[in-house]
Amino acid sequence: MSGPKISMIVFDVAGTTVSDRENAVARCVSEAVTSAGVPTDAQAVNPLMGTPKPDAIRTLLSQDASLTITDDLVNDTHRDFQNRMIAYYRYSPSVVPTDGAVDVFQTLRDCGIKVALDTGFDRPTLDTILDRLSWHEHIDATVSSDQAAGRPDPGMIHHLMRQLGESDPRRVAKVGDSVSDVQQGLAAGCGWVAAVLSERTRPLFEEPVDPAYRNVHAIESLQEILPHIDPSSPGANA
Repeated sequence: MSGPKISMIVFDVAGTTVSDRENAVARCVSEAVTSAGVPTDAQAVNPLMGTPKPDAIRTLLSQDASLTITDDLVNDTHRDFQNRMIAYYRYSPSVVPTDGAVDVFQTLRDCGIKVALDTGFDRPTLDTILDRLSWHEHIDATVSSDQAAGRPDPGMIHHLMRQLGESDPRRVAKVGDSVSDVQQGLAAGCGWVAAVLSERTRPLFEEPVDPAYRNVHAIESLQEILPHIDPSSPGANA
């Protein structure tokens, strides 16, 4: 890696550091929107993953041209989604870290690199996840999309930089499994941006055609970050 040494990494939550193999996030969004009167399936939600959930809900409700979209309707639907999501993260046995996530956090912090999380969830949902996984001791800073401008706007990254005392975005890395994660990292001017390959990201980032994504690193797992970021790893700074 050329340029300033990375001092902090901003990770996405669902699908990146917390397993979403059941596609629970998209399912809960689709169930809430369907309950509001607009039949929707998880496949329709996938392109909106990573964005603030009220924005995603408003977009999905707008599929019904006969429906008057009010703030109250969006807020009520989001509360329904929030209740479903919190129940899932509080009780489902499927709520586990992605493979190697906690070890990667520890390795980075042992090297003096700060670990941060940002998410398209609201604060209560994020706190439910942190409590369930006992992650408070593993993370240096967190932010949710109701605390700063949501993706693809770089606002959450800027918020975390202020929290952690970093002023140079070139010293920040961004890692996520959605297009909006990557767009956010690029918009922030992050020195290193990685897309965790998934059904949503593989077509765009495995062999990128769009020149805007040529410098985005495509990774299958979080462990692949370490040779690029951790100065003690073989091949570091490549």
